[in-house]
Amino acid sequence: MYRTIAFFIICCACLLIALASDPGRTAADQDETGSLVEHVKTIAAQQPKEGSEGFSVPTLEQQNAFRKMITAVLDGQIDKANAIARRESFNYRVVPFKDEKTQRQLLLIEENPLKHGWGFFVIDPGSRSPLVIEVPHPVSDENTEIQGAEAFLLTGARAFILAGTHRRANGKLSKCTQATEQSRYAESDVAHNTQTMFHQAHEVLFGEVPDSVVVQLHGMREREVCPDVFLSGGFKSVSTNSSKLLKCLKTQNIDSVLFGETESSCPLIASTNVQGRFSNGMGARACTEYAVELPQPGRFIHVEQEPEIRANSAAWRPVIEALKCAFPANPPGGN
Repeated sequence: MYRTIAFFIICCACLLIALASDPGRTAADQDETGSLVEHVKTIAAQQPKEGSEGFSVPTLEQQNAFRKMITAVLDGQIDKANAIARRESFNYRVVPFKDEKTQRQLLLIEENPLKHGWGFFVIDPGSRSPLVIEVPHPVSDENTEIQGAEAFLLTGARAFILAGTHRRANGKLSKCTQATEQSRYAESDVAHNTQTMFHQAHEVLFGEVPDSVVVQLHGMREREVCPDVFLSGGFKSVSTNSSKLLKCLKTQNIDSVLFGETESSCPLIASTNVQGRFSNGMGARACTEYAVELPQPGRFIHVEQEPEIRANSAAWRPVIEALKCAFPANPPGGN
């Protein structure tokens, strides 16, 4: 009898070890707890650097599979999402994660190990906020990756999308519209290339979360002609949502201007930003055609920030407070 019990215990132990090493284990077996902000810092430090040629342009088939993976996560089908990643030989996994500071229960969609430079994605399945925070130029636009993670956590946003590579990792240019001959947007610049997982995630969230408002955080060099924070919807007209954010920024005493509402010589109007074009109704033409209108209430807000606004958490905290003011985590009548 004792031998039988001992044999049973050994078998159970072996089974547990096998499950722990099995990449096909269920999402519930992989729960993690930690600091999302620190996790983002680590990811950004490991991403392909400028001039590294470390960004892999995904094929159309890979893009379509990734879209299905993101959709599965939004539908709560975590095992299905992980199965898609394994089938397509992506280095991605979907992991339930608790941020220890805010206690928010999140789903991380991460490339591990980093191989393609495709990006890092976070979904809060319990959020009622309309906000989606995007950071297309980590490291290049200094500290925006940290600001973005903090903004996501403190606003109660629904999703966070972080580009997986330096905007100039690759030398080859994007096939999408270049603003000028001098602009030279690289294929690794996700704000100017639709053939990226960053853009695919943007499209899926835009379609699956119909009330979503994307706030895309950027950093500019110090310019005399630009305010500390310059807002644009990617088109010359003004949206209701951009106006709301401007009002809240001014309440925080931030020097801010909204393109189209006030005369400004600041050139950073996001007209070539492909996520902005898509959000403004250009669909599949976002790569090559400028937006011709800005549909209300405006679901894309491009936020350019001077270096002093991005210096540290204390400096950008008023921006986060403005986001909370404009887009409450529990909007009246929200889903």
